[in-house]
Amino acid sequence: MVRKNLGPQRGWHHSPFPGWEKELANRHFRKAASVLYLALFCRTAMDALVTFRPRILIVDDDSALRQLLIEMLDQAGYDAAEQGDVAAFQLVLTSIPRADQNIPQVMLTKPVRMGSLLTAIGQALTEASPPLRIGPWRFDPAARLLAKEDGTVRLTDKEVAILSHLLTAGGVVRRDDLLAQIWGYSPEITTHTLETHIYRLRQKIEADPAQARLLLTEIGGYRLNGEF
Repeated sequence: MVRKNLGPQRGWHHSPFPGWEKELANRHFRKAASVLYLALFCRTAMDALVTFRPRILIVDDDSALRQLLIEMLDQAGYDAAEQGDVAAFQLVLTSIPRADQNIPQVMLTKPVRMGSLLTAIGQALTEASPPLRIGPWRFDPAARLLAKEDGTVRLTDKEVAILSHLLTAGGVVRRDDLLAQIWGYSPEITTHTLETHIYRLRQKIEADPAQARLLLTEIGGYRLNGEF
């Protein structure tokens, strides 16, 4: 029996796309790969820049308790871990006090009461942080608070990020830069989310939100008034 030559058999080393179909497939693949890379890059950048999460090292013999605390502190906005270089953390949560550590410590007592524990953590971080001023307000990014003599104001993560970026810049920060740094948005995206957050911040910090004196709008961006 004569076997017909059916041509090269397709395998892993042969392209399933002949001629122009192969080139078209390659173009689609490169485009898809570029879109995927850009999406992953933007997500990574956004995750890194959106908020400041104080790092907490947990030192305790009870592994189940350590894991529970990591989950609870993560929900409260902290980055907790049970191991790592102490110098990389802003606070140590421990049941065994250490005199040789130069970072704040909060004693872990049992049974754990999360309300009291979070209060102690916030207070320790506040006392260890240098004071930041925005007009009459003392700004505490770690505790997400603005405080002055007659009261305190709680801030959201995005509000903390906006104020932190403006303080660091010390001048006008472009709108597009804030959207890119805090939300990971590109200039092509149309959104009013920044304006909404600025409006809400002014409602919290300005004596007269309609006549802003602290959080000022400039051509193309915003700045904090350092002369107030």
